[in-house]
Amino acid sequence: MIEAFEMIARVLLAGFLGAMVGFERESTGQAAGIRTHALVSLGACLFTVVGSEAFGAGADSSRVAAQVVTGIGFVGAGTIMRNGMSVRGLTTAATLWVSGALGLAAGAGAYLAAAVGGASVLLFVTGLRRAKPLAARGSGFVLRVEYETGHGTLGPLLRSLEAAGARVVDLDIQDNEALTPPLRQVEIRAICDEGRLADLVAQLDSRGEVHTAIFEPVRDLS
Repeated sequence: MIEAFEMIARVLLAGFLGAMVGFERESTGQAAGIRTHALVSLGACLFTVVGSEAFGAGADSSRVAAQVVTGIGFVGAGTIMRNGMSVRGLTTAATLWVSGALGLAAGAGAYLAAAVGGASVLLFVTGLRRAKPLAARGSGFVLRVEYETGHGTLGPLLRSLEAAGARVVDLDIQDNEALTPPLRQVEIRAICDEGRLADLVAQLDSRGEVHTAIFEPVRDLS
């Protein structure tokens, strides 16, 4: 049987690690923040402790861990949003999944694994996000194009970006069918050489169906 002090330590460690991961997510404006991550980690820890303590030594605690992993998958799926061709929330879903793993580790008494795992999550999520623009050649830009639908504009636009050596990070499409003619607004976040992107914008301006085509540099494409 786990002593009361050790059980409290496991639960508090799980909550702390989950809250730290959630703080990073909340600082970037994500829907799932401190409370959600802390609760996921706490819940996983409690399931682990109860699975090993309440059902006796003969119980198969691995079943509890498997069910916790499955359940957290449903929670993480709720943070993934699709808007047109843009998909957001994948990193938050992954951090929720990892928070569950941290809770399982803390609940099982693997303190070193839980602590190192929590520190690694923060290191990778924050450090790699800042280093992401350095991994590709060129600078980060947001390209905003508004054009009349029905002219097959988007396909050639994406192919032109590819030909210019751009790496598309995110794509968001908004259609306004209430207007006559219907208009489509496309926002593309990409890493590209500024000169080649300026040439592409000039080509877009020459198309009759394109109303506006502008680009501006950005530091953070996440």
